[in-house]
Amino acid sequence: LQYGRGRNKGQLLKPSYMNIHYWVRKNKGKASKCTDCGATEGKFEWANIDHKYSLNLDDYIELCKPCHGKLDIEIHKKVGEQK
Repeated sequence: LQYGRGRNKGQLLKPSYMNIHYWVRKNKGKASKCTDCGATEGKFEWANIDHKYSLNLDDYIELCKPCHGKLDIEIHKKVGEQK
């Protein structure tokens, strides 16, 4: 995974959202189960636990689309409560 270069010499830019997800799939493989509800059939995605999109593979879990949506809603509610 490469960091981009900013306009200022030496400035490193964080990889894009899409590049980070590609990197996670490349390193962890295709998500194939839900670690929340236990589903093994359907569509699965790698979900970032805290929405900080770090380059720590342990910060990503396998979730089915419905559970991923629920996690996103929970995180957005928490962020709203902190403002």
